[in-house]
Formats: sequence, structure tokens, C-alpha cells
Amino acid sequence: MASKKTQIYIFIGAMVNALLMIVLTLFSLSQAYTLDDEVLLIKLTSGFKNLILKAHEKPPRERFLFISVTWEKQFIDKLDKNGFPIGNDVITNRQSLGELLHTLNRNPDNHKLAILDVFFVDSSANDSLLKAELERVKNCVVSMHKKENGLADSSRFKTPNPGLSDMETNNDMVLKYHLVQGNNLKTTPLRMYEMIYNTKLEDLGLYDKLDGHYILNAFILDYAVRRYDLLEAPDDQRYPMIYLSEFLTLPPELQDEFTKDKIIIIGDFEGADKHETIYGDMPGPLILLNAFLALESGDNRISPLFILLLFISFSIISIKVIWVRDPITLYLEKRFGGQSLVIEMFADTMFYMLYFASVSVVSYFSFGIHLAILFLAMYVYGLETLIGFVEKRFRISSKTSDEELVK
Repeated sequence: MASKKTQIYIFIGAMVNALLMIVLTLFSLSQAYTLDDEVLLIKLTSGFKNLILKAHEKPPRERFLFISVTWEKQFIDKLDKNGFPIGNDVITNRQSLGELLHTLNRNPDNHKLAILDVFFVDSSANDSLLKAELERVKNCVVSMHKKENGLADSSRFKTPNPGLSDMETNNDMVLKYHLVQGNNLKTTPLRMYEMIYNTKLEDLGLYDKLDGHYILNAFILDYAVRRYDLLEAPDDQRYPMIYLSEFLTLPPELQDEFTKDKIIIIGDFEGADKHETIYGDMPGPLILLNAFLALESGDNRISPLFILLLFISFSIISIKVIWVRDPITLYLEKRFGGQSLVIEMFADTMFYMLYFASVSVVSYFSFGIHLAILFLAMYVYGLETLIGFVEKRFRISSKTSDEELVK
């Protein structure tokens, strides 16, 4: 049994280590990627929370209007590097997009905000109307992409409110969404939030601040609105979607009624613009919308209660890590004798994984934040191994000194 003085040192060391683990955790949460071993836990907890418990409340359907451009296509000449035609290519119909923006610009304050998730690279014979409407469009975020060097890729048209629509993937899966990417490029969801709530992101280095809250730049999405809600749900539960060609045939007063006070999402919902997520394939525009909804819900906020949960959880595990001859270790030594080393290694590894998995589940259900459990388990096991090695060397050194004194 450790002396009272030793116990005080253990508790002080545990508090200090807990603070260090909080810093490491916040650093890991800010990183782009998640370890593969954690994806299964993320899928299970997210699926249980949102599909079984249905804990994530669906946003009001009347708040949105989805306009699909999936089948709104036109042929253009495909040119080689020297500018000579070599065949045909297919793009979203520029004339139809121009007419849509003309409709929105006719009464620009009628809708809340529009997202145009179409990127313009090649030219076409129908660009003039679209170009004119894009230059004067209001309350609209137009998608852009980034190049390999992290800079914005140039679009054929200038727009007043561009937003990055690229997805950063982890083994071809969109697991974490990143609000700011590349060379400080703001994404469409962030631009949406800034425009709707008239605020700006404060860049504080490792972490950012939005509306007075510290936030994670990279966070795992819950997907409040999924492909099923848009295309497969019963009619009375389905979010309103209309095809662009159908919308353009409506009389002006009905167009205004459809778009009044709406967040309008314009993009490809049934074609090639899809990405793998923990809920299966998801259209790109829906990922952008869900990232915006996550910002609204505060899913990426770092709250004081979240830090308190980490501090308590990390302090508890730190006591076991620093107290090398802890009750679990002593029990294993007594129960299994000489085989205790291998068994203890296995037991400790499993214990740490299960412990941090439990903490991650509590964190997710309470604050919507998944923890890097494998990273934390590796850290504490490595620390315990190091402390055990130092303690063993200290005991050997002390024993040798005592023997020399006896001689």
C-alpha cells in the first residue's frame, strides 16, 4: 500500500497528465483524419443514436427547397490541349441555370439563401445570361474547388460569394468535414452560416471561434437530412425537391411562393456527385447542407462541460497509469503468477480501449464529439510501460546500493 505522501504525488501527477491528455485530445480532434480502427465505433454509435433512437431531430421540411439539376444537361465541344474539338462533353445546362438565377434575382430578398453547387470550367454558347446573373446574384453561395496547391481553382465566372465545396476523405469516405481547407479557403457551409447569421469566423490558430464559441474545424457529421429523406421517404415525410426544368415552367408568382423564406439547395442529387459516408452514398449538396446544420446545432463546439468530462475521465485513468502497482495489476499477479506479464499486457490494452470507447460514447451522446480512442489507448499504455520501466530500474538501482552499503 502506497504511503499517504506517495498517494498525494500520484494524484498530482494524474491531474497534470489529465491536462496534457486534454491538449493532445484537442490536437487530435483538429486533425484531418480518423484512424480506421475507430470508424466501426463511429458507425455503431451514430447509427444507434440517429437510426434507432432517432435522437437527432429533423430540421423543418418547410425551411428548404431542393432544386435538382441532375438531368438538366447540354452537349458542348470537348477540346484538346491545343483547342481543337475531339468530341463532345456533357455539362449542366447553362441557359437553364441562367434563367433560374434570373428568377431569384427578380426578387432577391424573397428567399433566405441559395446554394448553387455547380462548378463552371468549360465554356458554352449559352454563357451570357448565366454570367450576367452570377455577377449580380444576391443571397447565394456558388461552389468553387481548390487546386492541389491549396489555392482556389478559377471558375469561368466571377461570383460575389464563392464557397469551397470540396470534400476531404479518409480512405475514400467523407468522415470528417473541414470548415476551412487548403490555403485558408472557407467552405460553403461556413459561408452560409456567416451570411445567414451576419457573423465571421475568428481564426485563432489551432482553434477557431464562431459566434463567441470555440469550435472544431474538423468534425464528424451526423447527417440530419439524408438521401432517404429527399428521394425515398413517404411523401408526407419527404423534403421538397423539384427538377429545374419543372421549376422554370411555373408562373412567376408560384416560383416566388416556392422559394419564399427558403434555403434553396441547387445541385445534383441523383447523379455522379455522390460520396461515401457512414450512412452510405450521400449527394454532395446534402453533405454541404448537413455541415451547415451541424454548425447551427453547435455539434462542433468545445464547451466547458466537454472539457470537464475529459478532465474527470482522464484523471481517473491517469491514476491507474501512474500507480503502476494498481489493484488490477496486483490481482493479476496474485491470480496468474508468472504468466501475469503477458496477461497484464492484454488486459491493460483491452481495458484502455474499452475505457476510452465508453468515454467516447458518453462524449458523443452528450456533446456530439467522437474521441480518438486508439490514439488515447496507445498513449496511456506507452506511458504506463515507461513508468513501469523507470520504477523497475529504480528498484534495481536501490537494491544494488543497499547491497553495496552492507558490504
